[in-house]
Amino acid sequence: MSTPTHSPIDKLAFDRDGFLLVRQFLPNDEFQALRENVARFIRDVVPTMSDTEAFYQDKKRPETLKQIGNMQVDPFFKCL
Repeated sequence: MSTPTHSPIDKLAFDRDGFLLVRQFLPNDEFQALRENVARFIRDVVPTMSDTEAFYQDKKRPETLKQIGNMQVDPFFKCL
């Protein structure tokens, strides 16, 4: 994966907003692999994580997952 370059305008936007939207940051195949691995991680790994690593609005309802920490426990995300 190549390192993107950003303009001074991007830096100003980041400083102002605290984030930067970068469209097509990854090639389609890499983005698809990322999406598949996020879905796999949520499906297979998150249910095994402690309450200090996976946060839900309502733990009895998996669709209310709102934050995940420590994703580097997974080899795919460790390399990312």
